[in-house]
Amino acid sequence: MTTIRRLYFEPSDILAIQLECRKCGTTISCRLKDWKPVAAVCPNCLVPLIKDDKLELSTLHDLAAALNTLLTLGDRLAYQVRFEFDEK
Repeated sequence: MTTIRRLYFEPSDILAIQLECRKCGTTISCRLKDWKPVAAVCPNCLVPLIKDDKLELSTLHDLAAALNTLLTLGDRLAYQVRFEFDEK
């Protein structure tokens, strides 16, 4: 028998965006509404996390802006936005 569990969340469930350094595992979290993607380095091992690269920065900026827009629209939408994930 196979059991499939799915996890759903709404934009309002997102508390923060977290970056984890692949080298040392240090994490940095910033509240979504305060998050402004900028070039950043790991505070522990100084590895560049977000490079000063136009594509990388614009992609992260667009992600944060889109999520913030969904949060701002909230109850004014005629539908509820949810994200679905496999729970593994």
